[in-house]
Amino acid sequence: MLARWHMLLTPDKELTLGESGGIFDFIFNISNWITLVILLALSQVPRFGAWVMIHLFWRASQHAEYLADYLATTVSGTNAKIAALNKSQRGGDQIWGLVQKIAVGSAKINLFDELRQTINAEAETFEEDSEEARIDTTHPPTKFRVEFLRARRVAGAKLVVASSEWAEVDRELAPVQKEIQEKLAERYQRSLYY
Repeated sequence: MLARWHMLLTPDKELTLGESGGIFDFIFNISNWITLVILLALSQVPRFGAWVMIHLFWRASQHAEYLADYLATTVSGTNAKIAALNKSQRGGDQIWGLVQKIAVGSAKINLFDELRQTINAEAETFEEDSEEARIDTTHPPTKFRVEFLRARRVAGAKLVVASSEWAEVDRELAPVQKEIQEKLAERYQRSLYY
């Protein structure tokens, strides 16, 4: 809500004075400039409020991500969760690279077949030293998440999906794969223009 108020109050115009043809144009330009300055100042109030809230909740949010990672390892085991983090870290770029190829028509590929190959390929170990490398801005850096999980190892998985169950998932997705692929390609094409 605070971000929306900030966007609503932020003026679209630049703070410049136009050509003055007379006293009325001059007064209009000055009042317009004063209004823009006031709106700019007012737009900073909700922005500051959002900044304060983000910083107050940031630590709790980061703690929750580590806890969620640990809870996932109690079901999947540490090695599987670390592999999932590695694939997630690199997977977004690979997925959108495939979608880009489909969208521009340079490759006639099946997105789901390519994703299966990518997912089934051996994931590279995450060796990124950067503390900025993260899945998205709300998550702690992947490097720290992997270190946290390695320090709290859980051996073995409590839940293993049988290949027959994966085959059932594939059968359910098969009728809608083409539609999903087309919608992702359309979304990518729209992103080029907006």
